[in-house]
Amino acid sequence: MNNVAASAPRGRNNKSKHIRIVAIDPGTREMGIAVLDGSELIYHEAKAMRKRGSAQKILAETHRLILRLVLDFHPTVLAFGRTFMSKSRRVALQNVVSDEIKRLGEQLGVRVLSLAVNTVRKRLCGTGRGIRG
Repeated sequence: MNNVAASAPRGRNNKSKHIRIVAIDPGTREMGIAVLDGSELIYHEAKAMRKRGSAQKILAETHRLILRLVLDFHPTVLAFGRTFMSKSRRVALQNVVSDEIKRLGEQLGVRVLSLAVNTVRKRLCGTGRGIRG
């Protein structure tokens, strides 16, 4: 993959760094993935996770997915949707998945941001209640 950052326009007073973001909407059944190069969407996917997999299998699959995304796209930022708090087992596992995304991103030297999903939807869609589907 060629380095798009090298061709980013830079003004005389513009010292901003080119940003490539891998954004993840984490889940235990599927994960939403988007890659932005500057303001351009260059990749998106709804990755189905293994059904009926154990927590260990889901974490291992999450690990492989994040590693692949970072190695393939070389992001400057890894952003993921922060999960809400609940006492359900699925949400507890989703929180562990989010922790794994954060841990691995930091280990790989990528800036990691955890954002409230409704904040992201409001920014992108103009409302905190984005349309799914």
